[in-house]
Amino acid sequence: MIEDTPIRKPIEKMRQHADEILSPSMSLAEILNKYPKKDLDKIRNSWNLTGLSQLKKGELVEVLAEKIPEMFWQKAYSWDEDLMKRLKKVITFKGKKDLVGMPFFAERYLCTHGIIFPEVVNGEEVLILPEQLEQFVEALLVDPEIREIHKRNKEWRQLTYGLLHFYGTLDAAQLYKMLENYTNTKVDAYELVSVLPEMNAFHDDFIMDEHGLSDMLVQDPEWVKAEHNRRPDVDFYPFSKAKLIEANKPFYTETNQSYRKFVSFITKHYDIDKLDAAEIVDECVVQINYGKSLGEVMEFLSEAFEFEGRDSLQSFTAQVVQLMNNTRQWILKGHTPMELRGKDDPTIIPFSQKKAKNNKTVTKTKVGRNDPCPCGSGKKYKKCCGR
Repeated sequence: MIEDTPIRKPIEKMRQHADEILSPSMSLAEILNKYPKKDLDKIRNSWNLTGLSQLKKGELVEVLAEKIPEMFWQKAYSWDEDLMKRLKKVITFKGKKDLVGMPFFAERYLCTHGIIFPEVVNGEEVLILPEQLEQFVEALLVDPEIREIHKRNKEWRQLTYGLLHFYGTLDAAQLYKMLENYTNTKVDAYELVSVLPEMNAFHDDFIMDEHGLSDMLVQDPEWVKAEHNRRPDVDFYPFSKAKLIEANKPFYTETNQSYRKFVSFITKHYDIDKLDAAEIVDECVVQINYGKSLGEVMEFLSEAFEFEGRDSLQSFTAQVVQLMNNTRQWILKGHTPMELRGKDDPTIIPFSQKKAKNNKTVTKTKVGRNDPCPCGSGKKYKKCCGR
């Protein structure tokens, strides 16, 4: 993935001294020539053009103007339907940025490949797609073979995203087998290795490193993989294909019964709306997947809520325990602790529940380290949730 921001500031700086504004009718060479060499080097690196670092700016412009159209079609084999829709919008709306709705990472990818170029025309931000490249885009949009490849690539990307959302981290071999299972087709390993990095650079969906592929929220992929390996007799939870695709929705969280009850509990006993309550429970789910203990999750929640006495704290803790026991976890290969309760897995948290009190007006009560733990285990707080 290219780490540089879109080529915007250099363009704006140069525009102050430029005699003409960039336009689609300009040749690719003319547009590239408006950029400083450091930005041309970013474009060169995006196309993996090596051995050109010593070229002068004019020479590099000539090479890029020749190579980009030459390599454009081959590069497109690693794109997907969503990328093509973005380029189609650039054509349809004449590059008007507010109508194109280009996400940041998508714009960055296309800019650092020298395919689109940011410009300001009459005070309006536009994305310039040179007519020289526009003809390639239009041809790709109607080519039956390419359209099928783009459809397949999108499916690969969405399934990969969904699998990583639930499993946390997978190595290439695991992902390869899973994609074959979900698509019921033979997956070409070489094509998959070519497609996923390009799609991830455009969509910024997941992390690819020496550990394999990981969900964007995974902080310690080695730990996730070690926990997977510690459970050789546990199969990865068999999610439906539709469920994996559903996980691609923005800010997706699986809202099971425990999740919904916790949100309802918060809105009932605290002065907070449902949306804000859901955001807090979402963060609890993330904390659970990070392997945080009950005490650590409660400590996080204590920053947002105050508890009126021990009964109030115990009622709140009961909700957290239920959430923890019924949340699908990366380290459990997508299972919940309750689903593995017959497999001697230590992740289930016991709890003695009591009826909740209404806490419309609340004051924080600190539990002493030698006091009985509010989770009902019978242990001292310091030896249980306060560890």
